[in-house]
Amino acid sequence: MYTTNRFFYIITIVTLAFTPGLSAVGQELHLESQHTLSWNPIHVNDNPGWSALAVLSFKGSVMQQESGMLPIFLKSFPLTSELDSVENIFIEKQVYEPIQEPSLSLVQGLEEILAAPRFCAQVTLKKKKPSLEVSFLPLRRNPATGMVEQLISFTLVVDLVKGHEKLPLKSAGDYVPNSILASGLWYKFAAGSDGIYRITYDDLKNAGIDVGSIDPRNLRIYGNGGGMLPEANATQRIDDLRENTIVVFGEEDGTFNQGDYLIFYGQSPDRWTFTKTDLLFHHRKNIYSDRTYYFLNFDLGRG
Repeated sequence: MYTTNRFFYIITIVTLAFTPGLSAVGQELHLESQHTLSWNPIHVNDNPGWSALAVLSFKGSVMQQESGMLPIFLKSFPLTSELDSVENIFIEKQVYEPIQEPSLSLVQGLEEILAAPRFCAQVTLKKKKPSLEVSFLPLRRNPATGMVEQLISFTLVVDLVKGHEKLPLKSAGDYVPNSILASGLWYKFAAGSDGIYRITYDDLKNAGIDVGSIDPRNLRIYGNGGGMLPEANATQRIDDLRENTIVVFGEEDGTFNQGDYLIFYGQSPDRWTFTKTDLLFHHRKNIYSDRTYYFLNFDLGRG
C-alpha cells in the first residue's frame, strides 16, 4: 500500500507567440492581434474497455479542467507596466463555422458553450517583465440554430488603462519557498475512488515503519485531491501539497498501538461536476492517471 519517498515532476509549458498591434492614446493602451485558427478533426479515443472520449482541438490550443475537453485560446501581450488594468476585451471581424462532425456529441463539456465568448485576463511576470494573458473558448452556440460553431478567424482587441489598480499578479513571492516534501520522512500511497480510507497499525508496520516510535498526534496526510491539473499555464493552481483533515483513534496516550488507526477522505482521480446550464452532473475522466496520490508523515510535529 505504501512506497517510500521518490518523486518526480513533469512540467509542460505551452507558449503561443504572436505579434500584436500596440498604440497609446493618452493614458490608454489599445492592443490588437489578428488570428486564424486551424482546427483539427475530432479525435475519438475508443480503446476497448474505455468509454468513447472525443477531443476537439486546434493548432496551439490548450485545455483547462474547468472547460472539460474543450480547447482554449491563449494569447499573451507584453506590458510596459504591471499597473496597467483591463478596461475592455472583445473580438471583432469574427468568422464562425458550424461543426458538422457526428462525433461532436462525444466531446465533454459542450454544456459550457455559450452564445458569446467569456474572456479571462491575468497579469503575470515572465523574467521580471509583466505581460497580460487573455484566454477564452473559441466556440459558440448559435442562438438562432442552436448548433455549436467554431471560430475560424477574428481580431482580438484589448483596451488597457495605465496606472490603475493592479490586476491579480502571480510573481515569485506568491509561491512557497520550498515544498513540504523537502524535509522529513514521507510515505506515498494511492486512492482509486471517493470514500473514507483507514490506515491501521498493521498497515504502517507492513510498510516497514517502526510503529512504536510514532506519536500519533504527529500524523499528517498531504494531498490535493482528485481531478486533472489544469494544462493552461495561466490557470491558477495550488503550488504545494495541502494538509488534509484526519481523525486518529487511540492518540490520547501518545503512542500508536495495536488497534489504533487513522481515517481521512480520499478522492478518485475522476471528478463529477455540476453545471447550472443543464442542471446535470457530468463525469470528467482523468486521462493521465487512474490513481490519486497522498503522502503520510509523522516527524514534522503536531498535525
